[in-house]
Amino acid sequence: MKAAGARHSLLLCALTSGSAMVACDGSYTSLGKQRAADDAGATPPAGSGLPWPSGTNAQNASRLESFRVFRGSPADVALVLTDYSTWATVTQPDALLAEFAGFAGRLVVAQPFWPREIDGSLAECAAGDYDAHWTRFGETLSAHGRGDSIVRLAWQFNGNDVPWAATSAETWIACYRRVTGSIREAAPRVWMDWSMNAHGTSQPPGGDAFDVYPGDEFVDVVGIDAFDMTPSSPDRAAWDAQCNGKQGLCQVVDFARAHGKRVGVGQWAVVTCNGFGDAGGDSPFYVERMHEAFTANADVMAYETYYNDPNPREFCTSLFEPVEAPRAAARYAELF
Repeated sequence: MKAAGARHSLLLCALTSGSAMVACDGSYTSLGKQRAADDAGATPPAGSGLPWPSGTNAQNASRLESFRVFRGSPADVALVLTDYSTWATVTQPDALLAEFAGFAGRLVVAQPFWPREIDGSLAECAAGDYDAHWTRFGETLSAHGRGDSIVRLAWQFNGNDVPWAATSAETWIACYRRVTGSIREAAPRVWMDWSMNAHGTSQPPGGDAFDVYPGDEFVDVVGIDAFDMTPSSPDRAAWDAQCNGKQGLCQVVDFARAHGKRVGVGQWAVVTCNGFGDAGGDSPFYVERMHEAFTANADVMAYETYYNDPNPREFCTSLFEPVEAPRAAARYAELF
């Protein structure tokens, strides 16, 4: 379209009481249900003109301006990744947040459970060893006026290629809950995005990403990354099969609706190289189907961000600067 003491003991009581949060005095605190009432309406788009918040990945403001020029309308949301090197770069990304100080839209911040500088573990996270760091992250968001950010915590957890993979369902859930509680302590308006990779699951054992759903009280957005590969969607029959199949976009939307949650699509793209032998190529059809899905579910869309891969020749998804899929790029600019 153009145009830590007492707090730690309380959280431990909550974590050991199942999916509902129960304080040590026995009172029911249900953060998720209270937040649903407080945030009854979706965040209005900042200017794209679409009926849902739409954007792209970007590490600086100039990239967002290039995106605006490309499609003819500004981004409502920007997907950013912190530097995963140290606790300081993960939880105090001041320079990154300052870069977007003039951005009128909302940030979607992708975060790991722990930085590369430590030999972290799900067990340590679940035990609360990282709580103070994550409270600091919430404080940093709030200090920069980004307390309403969406946090994609431990995204693509259902694969084998991330350190935070859900190798133990119980421990992973406990870790996610602790990090969520710690961030919300300092940034209570933040939305937590529980986001899987599409098309099958390596972790947890058993092969079902929904086995590690942290519970409604700890999730605001049910998310997915959906690339046109493994399997690709060359026609309507293939699209319907993968979208409604295991860990497909349609299945995620149905799950989110059943739980009264919004939907986030943090990374979606056409794939014109690699793709593990099944890349969909320069596909206007895939762009059309994703637009169709977002339109049909606009009432529950938290956001979607097209992933313009910054790594040359990795998956070749970029629609602008550089243009790696010219036909898909033209169709995207027409529709979005």
